[in-house]
Amino acid sequence: MLEKLESRMLLSAWAPFGTDPGGTTAAAFDLGSLSGIRRYADSLSGKDRADVLSFNVANRGNFNLALTGLKSNINVQLLGSSGQVLATSDNGGKSAERISRFLMDGDYFIRIYAGNKFKSSAYCLQLQADLNWGKISNGSDQKDVSLVFANDSSQAINKKKETWIFIHGWFAPGRPIAV
Repeated sequence: MLEKLESRMLLSAWAPFGTDPGGTTAAAFDLGSLSGIRRYADSLSGKDRADVLSFNVANRGNFNLALTGLKSNINVQLLGSSGQVLATSDNGGKSAERISRFLMDGDYFIRIYAGNKFKSSAYCLQLQADLNWGKISNGSDQKDVSLVFANDSSQAINKKKETWIFIHGWFAPGRPIAV
């Protein structure tokens, strides 16, 4: 028996930071623990040429950043906890900037800064951290696993909703196993 599901609509909002993010790692705006998708909107100008944000991830997983809606050249960097550059996107002009990385648990910074020939521009920043990783064991055999949804995302599970998980693709000698 199949049950018809109700239709749903996804609404999205771009939130401001509340206060202007600082321009250095020491003055970074703290986003807290990152999980799932977050969207922010802000701007850079001739006097405010950089925004630095700090965040942490509690578990390893995929991290994606998109900087869009640019009216002038803005670049972005992903920095480690001590400020070392892990990734840079500097496409030039009004082109969107993107960074995708696998991150271990820990603290990180995002540096959004004026590029060549920059004048002023608003920006939209989308961050996504997919942190559904764990380990399963079958005797001495241990595998790293990730939960991937039917839409190919590995977003965090909504703890307020019932979630069914189907595991396939790992077979023990002579029989499938489920955890």
